[in-house]
Amino acid sequence: MKKIHLTIKHKLLLGFGAVLTIVGLVSIGNFIKMGNVSYVEHRLIRLRLPTVMAGQQLTDGIHLSLAGLRGYMILGKDPDAARKFKAERQRGWDQIDAALKKMKAFSVNWTDPINVEMLEKMRRLVEEFRTTQQQV
Repeated sequence: MKKIHLTIKHKLLLGFGAVLTIVGLVSIGNFIKMGNVSYVEHRLIRLRLPTVMAGQQLTDGIHLSLAGLRGYMILGKDPDAARKFKAERQRGWDQIDAALKKMKAFSVNWTDPINVEMLEKMRRLVEEFRTTQQQV
């Protein structure tokens, strides 16, 4: 077996080359991880946050329509109060419809199909809720 004799110059170059290779590999790894973080951040800001906000708008609309219906049932004999509470209930339904429309648009980019199914179930329940309120 032949022994390799390296000069100090070659040992330094080899060590420096190893350090540069390690730094390069770590940099590439960091770049890839930062790309993943950027993707998750984009999904969070552009999809999940607006979806949550649309859900809050839906909840607010339901509360507003219920408050309007409740007020109409209690004070509806007075024509002025009846108009006021009908308008309030309609504002609630406008919010509900807008929120459902937004959520339907966001659902195209959802990654979990169960969430899409839950949205469809919720949409059907909202329609039942609308029909029940109209019957009252």
